[in-house]
Amino acid sequence: MSYIDAHLHLDQLLTLQLSSSSLNEKHSFFQDESSSILSDFVKDEIRKFLNGNLIVSVAMDFKSLNDNVIFKKEFQELYICLGLHPIVLKDMSEEQIELGIQFIRENVKHGYISMIGEIGLGKSLFLIL
Repeated sequence: MSYIDAHLHLDQLLTLQLSSSSLNEKHSFFQDESSSILSDFVKDEIRKFLNGNLIVSVAMDFKSLNDNVIFKKEFQELYICLGLHPIVLKDMSEEQIELGIQFIRENVKHGYISMIGEIGLGKSLFLIL
């Protein structure tokens, strides 16, 4: 049976999977500290999630922006949704926000991003209603 997950924080889920694994890894997605090559454990976990399913992985801060683009480069069938959540924005300088926006724009050009999201409609929506 296939399913659609339209809002999965894949990076956070993988962090939980790594921390509970018996592999005693360093809780990193990558083969080593300076690498952007995903570890075999992480690749296997992502394959399990995808396995004929439609997954939209959502990013909300700088680390998850980068991690999700790396996931997408490895797994073309994965959809990614990038954005900077207002909770993260409140602690960022204007320069950092602009860097995040530039990163998103650049990855739109390369075709990695399927959607923009995680921009914080939740509380704003309640104010409107």
